[in-house]
Parts: sequence; C-alpha cells; structure tokens
Amino acid sequence: MVYFHHGPRTTDHGPRTTDHGPRTTDHGGAMDHSAQVPRLNRIEGQIRGISKMIQEERYCVDILTQIRSASSALAKVEENIFKAHLESCVKDSLEGDDRQDREAKVDEILEILSKFR
Repeated sequence: MVYFHHGPRTTDHGPRTTDHGPRTTDHGGAMDHSAQVPRLNRIEGQIRGISKMIQEERYCVDILTQIRSASSALAKVEENIFKAHLESCVKDSLEGDDRQDREAKVDEILEILSKFR
C-alpha cells in the first residue's frame, strides 16, 4: 500500500497547493476523484467498526479480517486514483510537445512506483 507525503509539495510538476488542498492537472483541469467518496465513506465506517471491535475486545482473527478488508478497500481507491492519473495527466504530458514536462511525468511515475514496494 502506498502512503503519500502529506504536506506542501516542493517539486515543479504543475500548480499545487498541498496534498490536502485542490490540485489542478498540468493541463489546467481539476482532478475529479469524487467517485471515490462513497468508497471512502464505507472505509471510514469500517474503521469505526474496527475500533468498536477492539473496544469490545472481540476475537483477534475477526478484527484482523476487518482490518484486511478495510486495507483492501483503501488499496482499490489508491488504484483507481493512480489509474485516472495515468489516463489523464500522464497521458496528456506524454502526448504533448514539452520535453521537460514528459521527463517530469516519467520521473513522477517512477517515484510513485518506488513507493509501491
């Protein structure tokens, strides 16, 4: 599972605020990940359920099963957002005429992939 840095970005890959604020793509549009919100809301409920299970001193294997389920759901959100990034921002950069932008996108993807390990 990848955990991204939460704070101001220092790279020059286009306009950004922080990882908590709005991020626009390098081609000017805003990334729309709103389809992930319902999934994240379900994950939030799963996490609250896990906390309750721990407070109620439920069986360890049941807790671990729920943790694995929440982790898998979060990994799916991560996969969906990464896929959207590749299909939009990265694709646009690689098809563009700006060599520096293409190189920056390749570097960005290599950095992300290194965090998947």
